[in-house]
Amino acid sequence: MKVARVFSKSSDVTITIRYSSKIGFSFSYSGKPIDYRKKDMIVIETDGEKEEFSGFSLFEAIKLAKNILKSPATLICPIGTSVLTKRNMEKALKDIKPIFSEENHLKRIKMLWEAKLELQELPAEVSSFVGIIKSGFAIDKIVLIAFPDKNKKYEHLEKLKEVFKENINISMEEIKKEFSPADRGSYSSLFVDLWKVLKELINREKDKTVLFNATASYKIVTLITSVMSFHSRRNAFYSFEGSQETLEIPPFGMDWDYSYLDEILPFIQAEQMDLLDIPSELQDIYLDGSVSYYPLNEIKELYKEKRDVPFDYGERYINIIDSEELKSYLREGIKRVWSYMWIGDQIPETVEHSQRHSRRLMNLAYHIIRTMGLEKVSEEIDLEGKYVNGISYRDMFLFILGVAIYVHDLGHVYPILKTSDGEYILEGFPSLIRDLHNELTVSLIESGEYNVLGIDEGFKNAKSLKEIFGEKKEEVVNAIKLVCRYHRKHLPIYQKSTLNKTMEILTRAFKIKISPLVDEAKQIEDEKLRKIVIKAAQWLRFIDGLDVQADRTVTESYQRMRVERTSKEINYLYRKWLMIDQKEKEEFRSIQDKIEEIYNLNIDLLSPDRSRKMEEISKELESYLYKLLESDKKRILSSRTAEILFKIAFKARQFVHFDKHKAVSTVFPARFDEKTKKLLIKIFKNPEFNAESEMKSIKEEIEREKESAELTDFELEVLVK
Repeated sequence: MKVARVFSKSSDVTITIRYSSKIGFSFSYSGKPIDYRKKDMIVIETDGEKEEFSGFSLFEAIKLAKNILKSPATLICPIGTSVLTKRNMEKALKDIKPIFSEENHLKRIKMLWEAKLELQELPAEVSSFVGIIKSGFAIDKIVLIAFPDKNKKYEHLEKLKEVFKENINISMEEIKKEFSPADRGSYSSLFVDLWKVLKELINREKDKTVLFNATASYKIVTLITSVMSFHSRRNAFYSFEGSQETLEIPPFGMDWDYSYLDEILPFIQAEQMDLLDIPSELQDIYLDGSVSYYPLNEIKELYKEKRDVPFDYGERYINIIDSEELKSYLREGIKRVWSYMWIGDQIPETVEHSQRHSRRLMNLAYHIIRTMGLEKVSEEIDLEGKYVNGISYRDMFLFILGVAIYVHDLGHVYPILKTSDGEYILEGFPSLIRDLHNELTVSLIESGEYNVLGIDEGFKNAKSLKEIFGEKKEEVVNAIKLVCRYHRKHLPIYQKSTLNKTMEILTRAFKIKISPLVDEAKQIEDEKLRKIVIKAAQWLRFIDGLDVQADRTVTESYQRMRVERTSKEINYLYRKWLMIDQKEKEEFRSIQDKIEEIYNLNIDLLSPDRSRKMEEISKELESYLYKLLESDKKRILSSRTAEILFKIAFKARQFVHFDKHKAVSTVFPARFDEKTKKLLIKIFKNPEFNAESEMKSIKEEIEREKESAELTDFELEVLVK
């Protein structure tokens, strides 16, 4: 973990910036409220170095410090021929040489900011290099990509290498590529050839920061370099000719147009198709009639991946893990099995619980680790040492939590409950699926159906748990089951359970154990893994409670259709209820008025007030049904009348949840203050939805989730923005 501090003298504000190449940046500050744009005397301190920068804003200083922390970097630099035409560069080189002789990197940056350099007299590659260093980056290697001049020579490459060696003294690598604007054949293959080179360099330097210099060389080369910087989310830099400034092109997620590819890919995949048989726009990318201008093989593979999981699935979290075996297991489990298990969702009326919910939890977990640090998140556990087969306890904590994030709600798709009391099929009883889905997840894993955990047979392109953990596989499976089971707050972590009436009835009816996790975890023989299980369950419970945001309603159109369908389904069920023989309904006579109330509330378009009223009545209906269930569960579970009533009660409770989640744009772990041990969670309101009462309720729920998770080693502050 690298650390830098930025101090504003006039405002007495100190910002601490921490960076890990695997986890990213986290920030904390002390002092008065901050005006990031105000110019001031700023002190930057990092790696034992400290310098003052006059006329800097905090924003500029933070950016500079972040670039320092991301160093050292490799710079990929296509080159041109300006080194041969700059007649007055010797004086400018003489000015920069002593600056680059300075070993103190922070002092070197300050010297560049204070020096009056004639950068326009330098070769484009050198002037932009100076600008990149001035932005904070330390470059320890430059890769020069050269194309021959019109005489098919590389004099410009040799001269530029000489300039860098004598004046900057940096490690260099050269790559020569054949290309001539006069040769249409070399132009046709330029994109694919250069793209391949750039991809190979990025992959080779994957453990380092990689930057692109898109200043020099042919314009088509700088264009391709810029596209790669966007595609790979790497910083690029560009200097205008004759300018003193080097401009940064910040990284941003840009990708191929997959909706367009969806249309044309069948033609790309077809073999030996005549050029005139394919769409006109596809014809156009074959500039010489046979070779594609773009890297179609790579694009096809990326398209296949996007078809499996079209959006992010928690890659930043996965990349914190060191073990490639565990990373492959997680990726393939998500892509091949866990995301598709939701085809069988037993309660589709709810706000979204499937792959996007798990993806959001992965990102929340990542941001909490980024903000607090893994040491704080895993406090009281010694993660040093190896668990088995070279896999560290650090990786085991991240792995167990990561798997549980994706698997913990899969009980929603599996209706067979197995307890010490027997086996029960809960299909058609959505309230029971909802309230017992953690137990159903365990039943699903233990059933062996769908190969949910890849225990003996691995997922495609990944090893099985048996291959990864050997004789420890059962212990790992038990660890995952425990974390999944204890994500529900009615089950205690350390303390005695305090059940609400509903869960009191259900746990008693189905003879479900409710002992604290600290006792159940004793089945895990490895002491460190036992502690990991407890901590992972605590964090999963808390993080699960943070996912209250508009994305859970998917889209506005989805929400509108889902609400309308649920409303109509209640009406269909009510009509079905009316058709039941009166003798069959006799047992339920005392709650008929509640069914009528739900139906009447459901007739018109629901407002938030009507939604809340409907939920109150539905809760009373469910409470009545649960008491009947406890008295004779086998009979109730086989009753078509009870099934209809359970469905009506469940569906009628969903509207209020859509209203709640729609009120929030996002929930974000913003900062962790090491002095006060306080984690700041910010709730950002959805500007399109005005619901102050909902925001207050959500804030209180998040605070209760922390209490329920029994996370006592830090304080929590929840702010609504």
